[in-house]
This record gives sequence, C-alpha cells and structure tokens, in this order.
Amino acid sequence: MKYLEQNKFTQTIVSFRYLLPLNKETITTYNLMCYMLQSKTEKYQNKEEISHVFNKNYGTKMSVGLSVYGKTLSMQYQFRFVRPDWIEQDGYVTSLIEIMDQFIDHPVFCEETLMESKYLLRNRLLAQLDDPASLSILKAFQNISSTHSISISSSGYLDLIDEISLDQVKKLYNSLPAPIIYMTGISNDKLNQFLVSHRQLNSFDLNYQILDSTLQYQNEVIEKDIEQSYIAKVYATQIDTKQDEYYSLLVLNSILGQCPVNLLFNNIREKHSYCYSIASSIIRFDGAIYIYAGCAKEDIEAVNDLIEQQVQKLIDQDYEDFYLESAKKDLVDSLMASQDVEYSHIERQFIADALKQGITQSEKNERIMKVTKEDVSECAKKLLLVSDCVVKEK
Repeated sequence: MKYLEQNKFTQTIVSFRYLLPLNKETITTYNLMCYMLQSKTEKYQNKEEISHVFNKNYGTKMSVGLSVYGKTLSMQYQFRFVRPDWIEQDGYVTSLIEIMDQFIDHPVFCEETLMESKYLLRNRLLAQLDDPASLSILKAFQNISSTHSISISSSGYLDLIDEISLDQVKKLYNSLPAPIIYMTGISNDKLNQFLVSHRQLNSFDLNYQILDSTLQYQNEVIEKDIEQSYIAKVYATQIDTKQDEYYSLLVLNSILGQCPVNLLFNNIREKHSYCYSIASSIIRFDGAIYIYAGCAKEDIEAVNDLIEQQVQKLIDQDYEDFYLESAKKDLVDSLMASQDVEYSHIERQFIADALKQGITQSEKNERIMKVTKEDVSECAKKLLLVSDCVVKEK
C-alpha cells in the first residue's frame, strides 16, 4: 500500500486498482461488472441501504470504473470519505473498513442486478452512438486496426450485452488479480493496518504498444439526420511516453489544439468561422493524437485542408513565438493546478510506478520550458494520419 500523505484536503481517498488485459471479448462484461459491484453486497442488500450507510458516515462515496492504458485495462474502486482525524465519533474508521470490505470482497451477483446493469449499459452505449461527435471519434479509432488496443471501445459493445451470462460475470470477478492500493489524504493506524493486511500487488508494468508507421490510412463517412457534421482525425505520433521527446509532443499538442491560444482555434474557428468547437488531444499509451471538430457539411473539405495546414505550420515553424510560450506556460500551470486535486496525486504516482520514473514536478516543468520550436518541428514531422471519420448531415 502506498500512502501519499496530504494535509491540505478535507477528504481521504483509497484506491483499489486491478490491472487486466484489454480485449474485445471481455470489455463488455467488465463494464457490466462495474455497475453490479456498486449495487449489492452481502450486508447491503439494495441501493437504499448503500445510500443510508454512506450518508451515515458523513457522505462517504464509492465508485467503480474502468480506464485504459494501451493494452492494459484498469478497474478501480475509489472510496472517498472525510479524513478520520476530523471525526470524533467512535467506530467511524471501523465502519469505513466494513464498507470497503463489503464492496471489495463480498459483492453479490444476481440476475436482478445483471438485468439492471444491462439496461444501464445499453442506454449509455445507445446515447454514445446517437451523439455524432462521440460517434466520429469512436469510429475513427475502431477503423485503425483490427488488432491494436486503440480500436477497442472501453465502453463495451452493444451487440454483446445480451450474450453475457451471470456465470461469465462471476468467473471474471473470481479471476481478478491482487489489486494495487493507494491512499492519499490523512489516515490513521487502524485504517493503515486494514489496507496493509489486504492482498495486493506491489510491483507492476503497463502493457502497451504505440501505433507504428506501417498502418494504412483508413477513412469512413457516416450520414445521419443531424444539424451539424463532425470530423475526427487520428495521427500516429511514433513517440513513446518514456522518451524525452514526449515533452516536446505535449507542447506540440498544446500549440495545436489544447492551449487556450492554439492554432486550430485561431486559424479555423476565429479566422474563418468554420467551427464552433475544435481541439486536439493526446492518447499517450497508444502513441496517438486526435483532432475533432464540428462544422457545416459544405465546409468539411475546407476544414480538413486547414487542419493539415496547421500541422504543416508546426513542421515549418511558421507561427508566432507567443504560441510556443503560451503553450508551455499553460502546461506548467495545469500540472501545478493538479496538485490541488486530491485524486491527481494517486494517478500521478500510479503512472510513475508503472513507467518506473521518479521524475519530480519541478523536473517536468523544467523539461517543458526547455522545448524549442525545433523540437516541436521534429515531433510534427513524425505525425502520420492513420484514420479519419466524418459523421455528415444528410
């Protein structure tokens, strides 16, 4: 158990994280399991009882969710509660331990909660497919490769929901490995003793593979009865998150479409009024950057051309210096601001442990501030368009 002591927060967070292989055959079952794990335990027989015990313990909260890191799927229980040193009530920590023990080791799987979970997951996936912006991004990823992790939907698959049985859910739960346990905030001896005594994984690696340059470009156009068209474009970066060059990639992405002052926004939305929203984002463990935008169908070709022009500007270093400086300062400010978010301390430590990197916050800031236009240009030269999808107005 890793205890990240923080005295400035009102809450303590405990994270139980299970690392699993990401594959299409089981991802839908894991999504259903996340719903079921929050529904019923041996002691708490329904959601009303669960809500009551959480409220009784000063608004304690619990969630179960999935995250993807390349080929690795992370299923995480997260418990949030008022720090123990602020509560004088006898039995408070004992009650918290009982809550964690119930949900971690004594869930109840039954047909009733399975059917409810299928209903909830089906509605979530239908809403995702009905949203043209989400659909364009989802399809752009899925079309890249039939074997790469980036093409597997972490939300699961609509056509697999009805095939999943209660026995399949139970089998996957019973095969869960030992978790990695993190805690941030303020603890006490009794809570520490419970967490340390729990079975857990102390050393681990993330399994991932970045997109390579051998992929063939894929394109898809989907017509829907919508008011605005949406574009999603995916580029292979060919840069591993462990490389020093990754910091240059962060700056590139910030200049391109993430910093408040960026090329996509200024040169496509502001200058030409083609888009209401346009931005870029990194998927670090798949070695990808994706760009997404909404526009009128008659402007799709113009927007695509302008996006490619912005990438070329990065290669040619054809942009004002203030874009570079603004991007670096925004990245540093974001990293510093994350220090004031409780959970960010756990996520940051998890990534550091996974990558076996002991780099400090000040060292990260220093590396970002050293990035030059030449460094950004070298990164931009490696960008390879591998997929795009347009969800177009009929």
